[in-house]
Amino acid sequence: MESLELILVVFRETNQASLVLKILKKHEKDGSFHLYSAAALVKGPGEKIRIEEPQDLGAGRGSLFGAIVGGLVGLLGGPAGVLVGATAGAATGGVVASKIDLGFSKDFLDRLGKALKPDSSAILVLVEEPWNEQVAKELGQEEGKLFRHVLKSEILQELEKSQKEQTY
Repeated sequence: MESLELILVVFRETNQASLVLKILKKHEKDGSFHLYSAAALVKGPGEKIRIEEPQDLGAGRGSLFGAIVGGLVGLLGGPAGVLVGATAGAATGGVVASKIDLGFSKDFLDRLGKALKPDSSAILVLVEEPWNEQVAKELGQEEGKLFRHVLKSEILQELEKSQKEQTY
């Protein structure tokens, strides 16, 4: 795996990300594209962020996605700001990712933090080439703020290595 792209869209309503995620899953089932993984984030009235994953991805993909999502959410809200919904992968993944620089710039995090306000939601999609442009185009049609971040192969290798060390 050379690189993965994390595509996020922040919405003004708390239920919008879950609705868009269902649409994406339908398109994936139809064969329009392939998602590596996806989840919805919901930020309630306070600073707490709940992570909702639609499926159990198993050890490989789930733990990698959990590390990326957990690390990102940890950077946005800190460990006290995270409520883990359907998955423990983001919680344990956040511990792994906290030891690794995921390559998010301060500007990216600032813009994302400002967009993800209380009573909002976001969809996070991890996708490989050649599907990234198609998924970004699909998500760009939704009413929300689009963010994109390529995770370089070195970061992915470091995450995978750290995850293996955590399991021993």
